[in-house]
Amino acid sequence: DFETFKYIGKGAYGKVALVKKKTTGNFYAMKIVKKKDFALNKISLENALVEREVLMKSRHPFVVSLKYSFQDSTQIYFVMDYVAGGQLFDYMKKMKRFSLKMTRFYAAEVLLGLMHLHVDLDTIYRDLKPENILLEANGHIKLTDFGLSKWGQKMGYSVCGTPGYLATDIISSTR
Repeated sequence: DFETFKYIGKGAYGKVALVKKKTTGNFYAMKIVKKKDFALNKISLENALVEREVLMKSRHPFVVSLKYSFQDSTQIYFVMDYVAGGQLFDYMKKMKRFSLKMTRFYAAEVLLGLMHLHVDLDTIYRDLKPENILLEANGHIKLTDFGLSKWGQKMGYSVCGTPGYLATDIISSTR
């Protein structure tokens, strides 16, 4: 049902392709995860299930949502909103510094997205970083990548995330 155009991202648990639905012509981002990777790591299956649940329940302008999901014998697929503007990380690198007005704008939208996840969906989003904040063509943000999220819990006790974004005291306390 989908035509793949190019791969637009790669993460720890899969790759993301830009696809077009043949019947409608609409573009989407399709996350593809190999099932054999689940056999190697039980946690990644749990992460994929939580991610699907969050994506499926999310209906908020600042959070990516799931449009379709399916599987074949070797892979599972999450078809989500395609966010054409790219990662906030790339804009930060290019601009070096945001104005106070831009910073407030992005921070407010991130906060509203986090409030939706935490309050409305009872989800702890544990992978907030500029690479997981996407920009739409109109300049608004969308949070993405919920593989490390915890659903239905008030606290997360495991250390997770990208090492470059962890506080040094967290890293040194796990040794």
